[in-house]
Amino acid sequence: MRKPVKVSVGLCVAAVALAAAALTGPPTGSVQWHKREYLAARKQLDGETFVDQCKRCFSINQSVMHPGELLQAFAEKESHHKALVHMGYLSECRIFVKDGSVEAVVRTFHNERHCHPLVEVEEVTGENCIRISAPVREILTVSNLVRRIEERLLLASGKAE
Repeated sequence: MRKPVKVSVGLCVAAVALAAAALTGPPTGSVQWHKREYLAARKQLDGETFVDQCKRCFSINQSVMHPGELLQAFAEKESHHKALVHMGYLSECRIFVKDGSVEAVVRTFHNERHCHPLVEVEEVTGENCIRISAPVREILTVSNLVRRIEERLLLASGKAE
């Protein structure tokens, strides 16, 4: 009788330890913590949270985010993004494109959706360039992909040299 009791107590202790480790999460201020918070803020801005998915599933009237919530989520996203860049996990670069095709390149990149969840490709307002933010090990791959999309769009429009 003693052996089964010891085994069951040991399994309970292991289960509690695993649950505690899973619930505590990464330490505040670490790269993993900033990644988690950054992705959560992006999901909130993109309307991809669990609550948003439930609303879509049950066709509940989806209200637009309150402007204060929107600004707060955007500020959180930017704060965590800057921290990840500062810690050296993310890298940023700018790519200049030809003939005002910035919007088409960014739209095509987002439509194809074949990248890491921490990759951002966006138009720089007032300039003919694209800002790319990606993990350091993937920045070259993403920038080459953006260049190939630009070349493909230029060929399709007949503007290629």
